Amino acid sequence: VLAMSPEVRGGSVGLSRSLGVEKWQHDLKDEIALTFELTNLGADSVSVLRWQMPADELEADLLIVERDGVAVPYEGMLAKRPAPTAEDYVEILPGETFSVTFDPSAAYDMTVRGEYTIRYRGRLTNVVAERARGGVHAMGMPTTARADVASNAVNLYVEGVEPGFHLDFPITDMTI
Repeated sequence: VLAMSPEVRGGSVGLSRSLGVEKWQHDLKDEIALTFELTNLGADSVSVLRWQMPADELEADLLIVERDGVAVPYEGMLAKRPAPTAEDYVEILPGETFSVTFDPSAAYDMTVRGEYTIRYRGRLTNVVAERARGGVHAMGMPTTARADVASNAVNLYVEGVEPGFHLDFPITDMTI
């Protein structure tokens, strides 16, 4: 069953966010499939920077991950980015939802046995909203805002290695 949050408005741009997981218990070799959704509840289209949302692969520290109440550090890609251009934005039309499924264990060490709690960090900056009744998309004349859209928490269990044990090799079907 996909666990999702109730709708919460983010900032003044009317964004709802949710984070869900289909399966609670995972073996060490399982891919963990989280689904992130960002819905535009407003009357105007909204454009959000791609790198501020999860994608097939995480390209920034976008999540708060804890194992049994202890923070799990981000180990993924860090990128220095130039000033955003129009191509760096994802447009979400009124009433529509941006949705992506991704595996957080590619960027956070989730090999240790325990219960994990995961939240989307959720501070969107440079959100561009279409000007109301202006007919010109804000990419030409941007109206920018910040939206705090931290998500609900999802919980899952990983049947991993004992705490304190460190794996020095990748997990494959052959190693388990």
